Amino acid sequence: SWYSANAPWKGSKVADTGKQICEAGNYETDFAKVLGSCIGGKIAQGYLSCTSTYPGVSELMAIAQPRVKGAMCGTSAWGFGSLENSL
Repeated sequence: SWYSANAPWKGSKVADTGKQICEAGNYETDFAKVLGSCIGGKIAQGYLSCTSTYPGVSELMAIAQPRVKGAMCGTSAWGFGSLENSL
């Protein structure tokens, strides 16, 4: 049996927003670079793989659904977008 701890089965809004910030080339991009969320003008690979458009993300629920027997969920779309998780 599998147990899920707040998995981003449909991608993450924070990763989608982070991708936009990294590509914007403004002060937010500079701040995200300091946090390590952006490398150059692109979002870090760890975040990129959690975007809602990343190849294969749309198939995750179908793979997991018959296997996951329990889950722990959060109440915020912010997810892993905290300072602690960016370092």
